[in-house]
Amino acid sequence: MRELIRRSESIERAAWSDLYRGAPWRVRRRLGLQAVEVGQATLLSASRVDHLFLNRAIGVGSNELAPTLDHFEGRHIGRFWIHMGSQLRYSELPKLLRKRGIAPYPRSWMKFVRRASAAGPAKCQLRIRPAEQDDAARVGQILASGFDLPEEAGPLLAAGMGLDGWDYFVAEAEREVVAASAIYSRGEDGYLAFAATLPRAR
Repeated sequence: MRELIRRSESIERAAWSDLYRGAPWRVRRRLGLQAVEVGQATLLSASRVDHLFLNRAIGVGSNELAPTLDHFEGRHIGRFWIHMGSQLRYSELPKLLRKRGIAPYPRSWMKFVRRASAAGPAKCQLRIRPAEQDDAARVGQILASGFDLPEEAGPLLAAGMGLDGWDYFVAEAEREVVAASAIYSRGEDGYLAFAATLPRAR
């Protein structure tokens, strides 16, 4: 189980770092994006967007806590997540966080893992196809809306289109794209980064 957790954290860190660093320069500048490594941790920050989804730290341990907090404070980011996997629940980190006045987020973040076997059959009236570059703007709009992000974050979520390791898919209803998803693959592991459907098509 510990190895499975490590692999799932590792590929999530790799995927989001790839997005932040691979986004077009104008997008990085508009959102104030940075992806930096501090020890074993990856710090993702968007200094111009006050949203927890874009400001978070993955893989933080006791040794990385102080530089992690310094990073977000230095970028004037007051709200951010520190991922707390189950393997850290009984470590020293929760106690250190409490001492710093950092409280658990009221909603749990759950991660699900499945074997790399074929998925079972599913019925769907929508037409599903690989996304094309012409779909990028629409994909960004749908994904940003699905995660309650501002519209200007859309190009970031679509930034993986054309990058190695990323595969995007869209679903159409009467030739209109109404859903989008993306998966990042590395070696034997795949990470379903995001998926969203317009409310009227759910």
